[in-house]
Amino acid sequence: SALTGALSSTETNAFGHIQYVYWLLVQYDWVVGVEPDMLVLEKAGLTVLDEILSCGSKPRADLAAVPAALGLPGAVQAWFNSGILILRPSLTTFWDLLRLSSRLSRGREKLAQRHAPWLQTRTQDVLNHRFGQRYTTLPKAYNVEWRLLQMCANANQQTYNLLLNRTRLIHYVGDWKPWAHPMESEDSDREIGR
Repeated sequence: SALTGALSSTETNAFGHIQYVYWLLVQYDWVVGVEPDMLVLEKAGLTVLDEILSCGSKPRADLAAVPAALGLPGAVQAWFNSGILILRPSLTTFWDLLRLSSRLSRGREKLAQRHAPWLQTRTQDVLNHRFGQRYTTLPKAYNVEWRLLQMCANANQQTYNLLLNRTRLIHYVGDWKPWAHPMESEDSDREIGR
């Protein structure tokens, strides 16, 4: 089928497509996609997904995400982190993403900006190129990078505890993942956000 061919073709597969598949779930009005390297925390008996879905009801745009960098409250950042996405499924958007990915991988189009050149997150780059600043901003608590928690833990215990208390999802961005390394000391609990 055309879909199987598009998902397995060498040209488009260079950017990966795992997150594009979210747009194929057209039997749903909205989809919440969560990357597998995120740790979901439960607070006060509320599940995070219930909390997210009640956060401002439906997004104003067809996509909602967390800005990738800390910025001014309420300001839409230039790019978002695709660790968690709330989106309206659409076959048109799915095929647009595949075509855009193909054009970018063949050099027929250039990225508007490369958000983090040191990371190999091409799918995230394509999503940011496609949606630009046309996304609803989710609170940072729904995508807190583990490095930020680690920095706070090393700098100030009170700040760390405050940030951890507000955090709903921890994102293990990059190559290091806590489940790939055995716990070596009592201090290791901090690394996974306990």
